[in-house]
Amino acid sequence: MIKRYSYQLLTAVADLQTEIYKHTKKPSMPKLLTAVEHSLGKESAKATLSSFMDEALQTYGDSVDDVQSQWNDYELEFSFKAMGMTVSGQLIVADDVVTVNGKIPFALSMFRGKIERTMEDALRKALQ
Repeated sequence: MIKRYSYQLLTAVADLQTEIYKHTKKPSMPKLLTAVEHSLGKESAKATLSSFMDEALQTYGDSVDDVQSQWNDYELEFSFKAMGMTVSGQLIVADDVVTVNGKIPFALSMFRGKIERTMEDALRKALQ
């Protein structure tokens, strides 16, 4: 008799959790944020980063699919798929700093710090 009630209780709890999940806001994707200072000025930094992005695409083009990028003044909206997972974000060029805000899939969230450091190192190298 106890087993029957335990099973019913577990079933009821699972049903309740399912209903709660359906009616709550789904969690957002993990965010990336990194910033790199530079002394190039906006125009030069944008030109440098445009060339850098082209070179990166040639270098890593085999590893990424569905690459999208669009400059709007000094903001670059980008997205791409790597290993079937979409990464998207914004690169913003200011007079003395470049900021990257992005979103990564949950599957990559444990590598968030490494991804941010890698982006920061690549940007710092490009903006020297």
